Amino acid sequence: MTALRAAADTDHLCFKIGRFDPDKRWLMAVSAMGYLKRRGQRVKLMMRGGREAHGGEVIDHARRQGLALIDAAAPVDPLGLASLLRQNPDVDVINFTTFVSDEMVPLVYAACDAVLANSGHEPFGLVGLEVMAAGGLAVTGSTGEDYADAYRNAIVLETSDPVELVTGLALLKERPKLAASMRRQGRTTARTYVWEKVIDELLLRIEFAAAQQAVRTPTPAEPKSSIKPLSSPTHKPRVARD
Repeated sequence: MTALRAAADTDHLCFKIGRFDPDKRWLMAVSAMGYLKRRGQRVKLMMRGGREAHGGEVIDHARRQGLALIDAAAPVDPLGLASLLRQNPDVDVINFTTFVSDEMVPLVYAACDAVLANSGHEPFGLVGLEVMAAGGLAVTGSTGEDYADAYRNAIVLETSDPVELVTGLALLKERPKLAASMRRQGRTTARTYVWEKVIDELLLRIEFAAAQQAVRTPTPAEPKSSIKPLSSPTHKPRVARD
């Protein structure tokens, strides 16, 4: 991780991944990078969006903000990413045009100063938890990230104002001990959302739902169902980061 940060050689190294959708507040993220650059800060935003039309607006907006941007295939390993960063010292935004592998994503999360999961609307923002689990520092919205606690385990944005994001990123640089503490607390938070614990809580809610509908749950004395359970998947399920 230290090698990637050294290769970036910048004041603010950030990453944003998700669909190119206005609700994801891409324009806010890009505006914040432009604001920081105009204040004399060196910025590097790595981003991976989708094929949505809003992506064109995001690219155009980055250029209007005075940000130097390149398109590049996503590196397959940390060495490739470090090389890409060193070869483009004057580039402010790197737009990955190919899939970022599941192996690379957590490495990028951990290496960056902040991961911009600053969506304006989420039923439950999974990216923030993934960032925390990887040891990264998440910048989240405030609509569905119930696990995010401002300045304890994440930067939590309450508005769509880019200046709020700029202020949060500046804080991370000015208060390195606080940033390190937030990363540690993020890992602790992520451990409370492992599948074993989530399933146990879900089963408790099922008991309540069953009681509401007067459904009698089986007791140990009753025969087991003859229905065979579904076979376990042979591959690790993919999680959509949107």
